[in-house]
Amino acid sequence: MALAEPSGLMHPYLLLTLHGFLWHFMLIFIGLYCAMTGLGGRTPGDFVSMLPLFWACVCIATFINVASHPYGNADMFYISPYYPNGQIVFHQIALTIGTAPGNLLYLVAMVLGGFICHLSLGRLFPRETVWRVTAHQSAARLQPSIQTFRFSVMQIFSHSKSRLCPVSGQTQGGFFHALFP
Repeated sequence: MALAEPSGLMHPYLLLTLHGFLWHFMLIFIGLYCAMTGLGGRTPGDFVSMLPLFWACVCIATFINVASHPYGNADMFYISPYYPNGQIVFHQIALTIGTAPGNLLYLVAMVLGGFICHLSLGRLFPRETVWRVTAHQSAARLQPSIQTFRFSVMQIFSHSKSRLCPVSGQTQGGFFHALFP
C-alpha cells in the first residue's frame, strides 16, 4: 500500500526517502521469496498463524508512535493516535469516523489485503512450482517449515564458517545462527 501511494515515503532527506523505498522493496522481495519457495504456506490456517506476529508489530509501532510524540510525529504503519491516517482513502475515513476507529479499520483492511495476497500468491506459485524452484535442494529442505526458513536466511546472508546443526542435520553458522538458534 505504501508503494501504491508513496507520499508517506517521500521526505526532505534523501537517505530517509531511500531507506523507506528500500525497506518496502525488501519486504516485497521477502514475501515473494516465501511465496515461491513455499515458506509462507498455502492455506488460510498458515496465514492466521502469522497474525499474532502482525499484531505484535502493530503494538510496537503504536508504542514508538506514542513514545516519540514529544520529539516529533512518528507515523509507523500510518497508525498515529494523534492525527488521521496518511493514506488517501483512509485519511478521509479517519476524518469522518475518528482517528482511533479509522486506524482500526485500516489495520483490518491491511489484514484482509494480506489474506487476499496470501491466497493469490498460493495459487500463482502452486506446490509444483515450489518443487521446480527448489529442485536442487534435498527432500528434507523442501518442506515449508521454520527450520527451512532459518536455513534459507542463513544460507543467503551468512558468509562465516559453517557448522552442522545437530537437530536438522543442515549446515548453519555465523551471525544469523545466533539470531535463529
